[in-house]
Amino acid sequence: HGSQFKNTEKLQQINAPDFFPPLRSEKKRVISVLYRGKMNKIIMTISLIGFLCLSPFCYAQENIEQADFIKKFSPKLKIECVIEKSKEYAKNQEINLNEYFIEEIKYDWQKNEWYIFFMGRVPNPGNNFTIFIDNKTEEIRLKPGL
Repeated sequence: HGSQFKNTEKLQQINAPDFFPPLRSEKKRVISVLYRGKMNKIIMTISLIGFLCLSPFCYAQENIEQADFIKKFSPKLKIECVIEKSKEYAKNQEINLNEYFIEEIKYDWQKNEWYIFFMGRVPNPGNNFTIFIDNKTEEIRLKPGL
């Protein structure tokens, strides 16, 4: 019985599976390898064509999302209009604009509000004021300097 067991071990070593499943002949093995290579190339080509066909749509969607974001957070009022409105409002409040200059203009997208800071030409404490313009309603507020 021991010799039969040894022969079985040798037979299993000889027929041990390698990378490819056992084939009846070497010719079929070569054909199988070539077939697998061609199939891989076909699959890769189809994948590449699919990617190239779909990528412009993905890019277009990304551009649409960026445009929506910019539209949502960009001010409705243009900066020229904001300057004009702030100066007009200051004149209506009887502020002599010859004594002031615009030091800073900002748009706060979180508050959806413009901020225009006027600084006095003579640098004294409190010689300034700020005008706020709501971008949506165009409501204007004045905050005197401190």
